[in-house]
Amino acid sequence: MGGMKMNHRITQIFTRKKLKMSRIPSLLLISLIADAMAIPAVAQLADTPWPMFHHDLNHTGLSSHYGPDTATVKWIFTTGGKIYGSAAIGADGTIYIGTRDYSHTTDSKLYALYPNGTEKWNWTPPTGKCNFIDSTPAVASDGTIYVGSWNRRLYALNPDGTKKWEFPTPCGGFVYSSPAIAPDGTIYIGNNNHKLYAIYPNGTEKWSYSTKGAIQSSPAVGPDGTIYVGSYDGNLYAINPNGSLKWKYTVGMTKSSPAIGSDGTIYVGSYSKKLYAINPDGSLKWTYPTGCWIVSSPAIGSDGTIYVGSYDGKLYAINTDGSLKWAYTTGGGISSSPAIDADGTIYVGSRDGHVYAINPNGTLLWKYYTGNRIHHSSPAIASDGTVYIGNCGGNLYAFGPGAAPCKPAIEVNKTVWNGTAWVEKIEDANVGQTYRFRCEVYNNGTCCNLTDIRVVDTLSDGLEYVSGSGTPFEPNWTASNQLGWNFTEPLATHEKMVIEFDANVTGCGNHSNILNASAYCTKTDEWVSDEDDAWVNVSDGTVCGYGDWEDDPVNPCKERREIKRCMNGTCSASGEYEYRNKPDGTDCGTDYYDDPVKYCNGDEIWEHQLFHDFYCEEGNCTEHTSWVNDSFVQNCSDNDGWYDTGNTTWITDPANECREKEQKEQEYRDYTCFNGSCIHTVTDTRWIDTGNYRDKPGTPAIDVEKTVWNGTAWVKKIYANVGDIVRFNSTIHNNGTCCNLTNITVMDTLSDSFEYTGVEPPTPAPVVIHNPDGTTTLKWNIPGPITPSETVVFLIRANVTECGENWNKQNATAEACGEIVYDEDFAYVNARAAIIRISVEPEPVTVYLHDQFEVNISVDPQGNPVYSVQYDLSFNASVLHAWWQNEGDFLKQGGASTNIYANTIDNTNGKITFGATRVGDVGGATEPGTLAVIGFTAIKQGASSNLTLSNVIATDTNAEEIAVDITDSSVSVEENKAPVAKAKSMHKYNNVGEKYLSKAYFNASESYDRDGNSIIYYGWAFGDGNTGTGETVEHVYTSWKWNGTGYDPFEVCLTVTDDGEPPLDNTTCILVNVYIAGDANGDGVVNILDATMVGLRWYDSCECGDYCWEGQDMADRADLNNDCKVNI
Repeated sequence: MGGMKMNHRITQIFTRKKLKMSRIPSLLLISLIADAMAIPAVAQLADTPWPMFHHDLNHTGLSSHYGPDTATVKWIFTTGGKIYGSAAIGADGTIYIGTRDYSHTTDSKLYALYPNGTEKWNWTPPTGKCNFIDSTPAVASDGTIYVGSWNRRLYALNPDGTKKWEFPTPCGGFVYSSPAIAPDGTIYIGNNNHKLYAIYPNGTEKWSYSTKGAIQSSPAVGPDGTIYVGSYDGNLYAINPNGSLKWKYTVGMTKSSPAIGSDGTIYVGSYSKKLYAINPDGSLKWTYPTGCWIVSSPAIGSDGTIYVGSYDGKLYAINTDGSLKWAYTTGGGISSSPAIDADGTIYVGSRDGHVYAINPNGTLLWKYYTGNRIHHSSPAIASDGTVYIGNCGGNLYAFGPGAAPCKPAIEVNKTVWNGTAWVEKIEDANVGQTYRFRCEVYNNGTCCNLTDIRVVDTLSDGLEYVSGSGTPFEPNWTASNQLGWNFTEPLATHEKMVIEFDANVTGCGNHSNILNASAYCTKTDEWVSDEDDAWVNVSDGTVCGYGDWEDDPVNPCKERREIKRCMNGTCSASGEYEYRNKPDGTDCGTDYYDDPVKYCNGDEIWEHQLFHDFYCEEGNCTEHTSWVNDSFVQNCSDNDGWYDTGNTTWITDPANECREKEQKEQEYRDYTCFNGSCIHTVTDTRWIDTGNYRDKPGTPAIDVEKTVWNGTAWVKKIYANVGDIVRFNSTIHNNGTCCNLTNITVMDTLSDSFEYTGVEPPTPAPVVIHNPDGTTTLKWNIPGPITPSETVVFLIRANVTECGENWNKQNATAEACGEIVYDEDFAYVNARAAIIRISVEPEPVTVYLHDQFEVNISVDPQGNPVYSVQYDLSFNASVLHAWWQNEGDFLKQGGASTNIYANTIDNTNGKITFGATRVGDVGGATEPGTLAVIGFTAIKQGASSNLTLSNVIATDTNAEEIAVDITDSSVSVEENKAPVAKAKSMHKYNNVGEKYLSKAYFNASESYDRDGNSIIYYGWAFGDGNTGTGETVEHVYTSWKWNGTGYDPFEVCLTVTDDGEPPLDNTTCILVNVYIAGDANGDGVVNILDATMVGLRWYDSCECGDYCWEGQDMADRADLNNDCKVNI
């Protein structure tokens, strides 16, 4: 054989037609040997052709044996019941199958049959009539048969049909599930009581795992020992070998048993009408929907294809990516689980009563009608190829295998890729195009591997191989128009090899690619070969070439070239042209500039020109414009500034109010650029002086004001006593404008009740004139000037000489702006012989928060007869609250009656009003007394309030007003008042507490806070180094203080703290007597004298009031433990 030898592993499997083989493929045989070598000493799953439900622990349903290719019935065994379960096959070929009896006339049984169809033995579950056996048996390596029953038990039977043990489950737990035997011998099985059980080979429970639904699914066991099982609660469970949950995934209620793929993927059907593929970590890989429920358990082919039946009557073949490979429709729902033989034939039962054999490509191989529906019974394949399956009529069928002669064969398939599919010919090929060719070589013989494979591919003259394009490998040799590959690695039956490469089409016409392959079969000592071809046709009219590119005479932006086409197998000029655009930007016209145009750039004016540029764009000559040659013209903001508006006005000169100055208006202009021109916006205005001035017309005026001093302020009228010296104030004010006062004459006249006593600096001495009417005139001549707004002050003193209303008049005359101006004013003094005094008492007042106190309004008439008095008293309402106001005895002197016409309290505004008068011609009150009494409460801590009298009026018996001297007061509220601590011992005599457990009781309940705060802390020091807290406490003394002649008392101190701001405390101490235990008379010893005192007061008891044993001194001494009872 010429060329180089190549070793290439051909792994892609392809089944062309139904073929039979009598031997186990080498890889599968190696796997089986390895599995056998790994079996430990415990009773594992038996190494038989079909030892359990769905063949193996992974539930693949895949057999290493070849099933029958015809519907040949070897034998039928009638059980007398119904067959819902599936057969298992023992090591010696024994077939085990269970039945159920609905009529209860016969018992449900487990049958053991010889391979020839005769009965070996049968066994009936010993408990109850409801003992259906729908469970598929599992056969252990020691021959033990495990099977479940509806009577809630799992049974282990010896190979001779005797019971080995039974495992009972709780009521309601019938066993529909089929057992699985793990490599360590553990038996796993589901139960209708919602549990998955793990059972030791000796029949004892290893563990159980509870779900929330019945488990009729049969467990599968993964390579790592994980147990997978479905539940009616809608979940697929993954359980660790120790019985803990690994994960669960919701698939919907399921009866289907899971199957495990070679990559660990778990496949399971569901009543949700879907087939689920779940990753080993519990995540969803994919789902495939069917037309109805899936209770069938999936089977997995050697190429990974998943086969499963559905109640919609179809058998589905699903690729590993979840896509549909094919579906075959039967005449009824499929709840049977498929079985797969060594060459990929799928066997399955249908509820239409038929057994189906389906080729791997989805076509029917054969079918057989059994006369009754096939419910859940599933095929089992024996080592000789016999298929066992039962129906609801109670019959177990054995379909025998056929023989096939050894026929070596090779088949080649040559195709070319048309862009969407591999085809035998492309009719519309093009010269210069590359096409991909595919060479497929199949071993479609029945019995032997093909070796020394030689592949030769011949290309016609119009095809040229593209070097380096061969996949998965390049040719071993090339010669002229041939490519050659040589393979020494054997190509097994039903396997194929694929070679692909590229070839260029170089000429017109019909071009072939011929594939020839030959190979040798050692078994039959013969060569086989086959040939196939693929074509590419470049038909007449197809473009096969082009002329050179040239300018298009019509469009300056295009080029053209002449097209060549195939004509009669040759490439010729056609007179047609192909056009293309010249590169964008190619000049195609005369460019020019427009005149300059001004534009704005911010506040600047610029100018530029529009440039017209002609060039090619997408095959067309187009005009493009752009602005160029930009140059600066001016900056509009340079014109910003103040500009006159033309408006003027005259205003008073601030420096000289008698002069006016001229101002002009200016505006601030902010210049900006707009449409190539400068425009402005007025942002501000102002008036500025022009420097022009003019005099302002004047207005002459004079103002005289006369006042008298009341002790605190200058007023128009005061009350004074005869003999008082009073002060008068005269002001001469120039209240004109722009006119000075000159030649001023000032005249001050005192009524005849005053005696002039002098002036006060800086008033100059006047000319004093005593007038005939008894008045006195004071005169001043002042040359002036007194300027506008200027004031001259005159201060004089006078002695009050008579009672009554006395006056002081002042006038002034002056010249101003050529005119004479004049003004006058008066002040008055109401003189009395004496004045009464009204005061707020006491003064001042200091209280604490919540204190209630009284304030008196007292009157001292100083000899004046007082007939009536009124007043207003102001106070701070946030500090004090007034509760009442009562009349005092002042106006009631001499037994007079009174009339109160005003008595109001306003706590909102802090004002009290009072007014009263005597009644009748009873004279006036002349002795000091209390006019009214007011009751207040302090309501704000740390604050103060003035008590201020106002609107005070007093009258005499002539209804004349009497002058009043007022004295106000104030109230201060202290910050906080310390509480008062009061402590007492409830017993006068106390004893050491060791012998009689005597307790001393202390009480601080009489402690109080003087300003109404709460006491928040009671602290006790018991005098013996111990302390306690609380309003009432008890203490057990453990020592006493004997001084040799008597007992020294303990000093007990109480400290109390209030919640005021700030908190204050107070401490008090009391003395407490403590005697030695049992010493009732206090003499320092315990003897019969003490017992006598106890005996005398025996059975006495006390009630504790302020003290316990109050007034019962002997009983208090005899009460040795202070429990208010005299006893032991």
